[in-house]
Amino acid sequence: MRVDVYTRHDAFIRSIAGDQLLGFVHTDELNGSDSVVITTRFRICEGYRLIWRDRLGKVHEHVCQDPQALRSDTGVVYTDTALNSVCELLGDYIDDRRPYGYSFRRALEVCLEPTRWEVGTVDQPGTVSDGLTFYHTDCRTALNSILECGGELETEVDVSAAGTITRKIGIRQHRGETGGHRRFEYGKDLTSVSRTEHWGAITACYGYGKGVETDAGGYGRKLTFGDINGGKDYVEDADALRAYGRPDSNGGFCHVFGKYENSQCEDASQLKAETQSYLDSHEEPGVTYEAQVIDLVAAGRSWEGVGVGDDVQIVDTCFDPVLRCEGRVSKLVTDLLGDSCEVTLGNVTETLTDIWERQQSQISRIEGKSSNWDVAASTPGAYLQQLIDGLNEQFNTMGMSYCFTSFEQGTIWSSVPLDSDGRPTRTGGSAIQICSQGFRIASGTKSDGSCDWRTFGTGKGFTADEITAGTLNANLIRAGTIQDTMGRNSWNLETGQLTTNGIVARNADVSGRITASTGKIGGFTIGSSSIYNDVITLASNGLRLERNGKEVGLIGTNGLKADNSKSGLSFDLEDTGSYMAWATQESASSSEYSMFLAYAKSELPMDGGGSWSADTIHISRRSDFHNYVIKNAYIDPDSGGANGGITATINFVQVLAMNSDGTVARWGSDARMVFKRGMLVDLKYYS
Repeated sequence: MRVDVYTRHDAFIRSIAGDQLLGFVHTDELNGSDSVVITTRFRICEGYRLIWRDRLGKVHEHVCQDPQALRSDTGVVYTDTALNSVCELLGDYIDDRRPYGYSFRRALEVCLEPTRWEVGTVDQPGTVSDGLTFYHTDCRTALNSILECGGELETEVDVSAAGTITRKIGIRQHRGETGGHRRFEYGKDLTSVSRTEHWGAITACYGYGKGVETDAGGYGRKLTFGDINGGKDYVEDADALRAYGRPDSNGGFCHVFGKYENSQCEDASQLKAETQSYLDSHEEPGVTYEAQVIDLVAAGRSWEGVGVGDDVQIVDTCFDPVLRCEGRVSKLVTDLLGDSCEVTLGNVTETLTDIWERQQSQISRIEGKSSNWDVAASTPGAYLQQLIDGLNEQFNTMGMSYCFTSFEQGTIWSSVPLDSDGRPTRTGGSAIQICSQGFRIASGTKSDGSCDWRTFGTGKGFTADEITAGTLNANLIRAGTIQDTMGRNSWNLETGQLTTNGIVARNADVSGRITASTGKIGGFTIGSSSIYNDVITLASNGLRLERNGKEVGLIGTNGLKADNSKSGLSFDLEDTGSYMAWATQESASSSEYSMFLAYAKSELPMDGGGSWSADTIHISRRSDFHNYVIKNAYIDPDSGGANGGITATINFVQVLAMNSDGTVARWGSDARMVFKRGMLVDLKYYS
């Protein structure tokens, strides 16, 4: 194992290996964490880049974050959790780009424009969300917003012979190998399997689309599909009703309703199809599988190695019938120095022919849509019974026991022989001990060979790493933190902090502060430092307005170009806008607003004929300046002037000098004055 160390400016420093490298553990998760925990005697600093190859030959680059120096008798040891170098995109900034509707490749190109990263393989089909925007954000957050629209992140790093480093980012439809090239079997390389049910089933589902635009230009009730569905704004499933419906008062069943929303959908047929698809994926209880497996590369069998995203198969013969599943590697934790690898499988689905072929003729196979295992079996609630039956089978066929009794330790039963002190003579055996203190149970042994006691029962209660039960009834449950098996949702009962990916409350009374980084409220979407819908975006720089899918303008603050220290309120018209106007409703019954003060960027048609001239401010109402001065203004005499003013040319003789007797001594005979609409526009005179 060798790690090449570079400065933050990509200058090679040295390679560390051998006794200089004390620990190196890599954690890689599908669309999640990619980090290494390094322990070394070589002095590493913040910003140093670690470039290394994994056991399958792929090059990785990680950036040191917060190295710590620990001094001991043997010297100074440095440790750090370094992140995949894609984290440097947090320092690249996008002011305002709007790639909505773009292909994934084009959206990624826009995201990476301010960075030094290149676009790698992009085979994710379709386009990104119609509402995707990169507004006052860093490029890493922009990349995450693309991945929320679909696809899986893949980074590629390569170092040339000259030391030049190239970096690429790809968005894959399926990262890793396909076709289930690797098979894990219980007893060979599969160590455990667990199954957890998540959500309750629904038997019918309402669907809602975009708010319908009213005549006044606003949005009213949301789109439904009752007009094309026999008057019902919901879809339903009769089989699900019989299996999961609630009893009504007439001996039948009533629906358990769900709700699906797509605020961008404007077509009733499309909305109905999407709602039906949502019902199909939620008409049976959600299930998650978790497995722990061993990567046989550590044993020198490189052909059995796996990478994140690979399709794999698992077989667990402890279940009856045998559990056979297909899934993907969602997480790898590899100790590069300790030759161990922990593989977590995700997106698991049970195969059609193996597990249920003796129990039913058909099974509906549902594709997993999350980064963990999301399998819905076609029969309800049989898992716990399978587990109980499997355990009974083990007790019946493998229940041999060795007994040890002493005054000090009470009685110990074990599946392997015990020595004179009550210790197992072989590793891996299970045991139970009963004495005056209570009982304790071990399912294996520790590294020193002693029993690994993990479950306890005393007069004060029970303590266990894990409890598997059908229904748990209790008057009081005390806990520090409650969380799901994947750690995505948690409730800290000591601090009261609730962290969840989704919450539904029919009534909430909040007297404190609500802080939200994403979500929806009253038809508005809470985004990154903004609240917006199809028309309005309220952000830190002001209020942005759109119409017909185009940004029209911004109401906000600005500074003078000549002196930026002078601030003011501004109404900014974008280049996509045609005009800015003040308007009034002529009467309460009017359905329109009439403009009376407007700036036209380009020539625009007027109601009743005529046009608004381009690049001109237009006033269509009486104006009263209340005796205030108008400066630096000119009146066009051809189109304006005094009300009732005359238009004429006056020719006259101008007297230039007089004699003492009252006669004219000198004069000009062809002087004139020219008036247009009461304004003097031309004058010929003699001086």
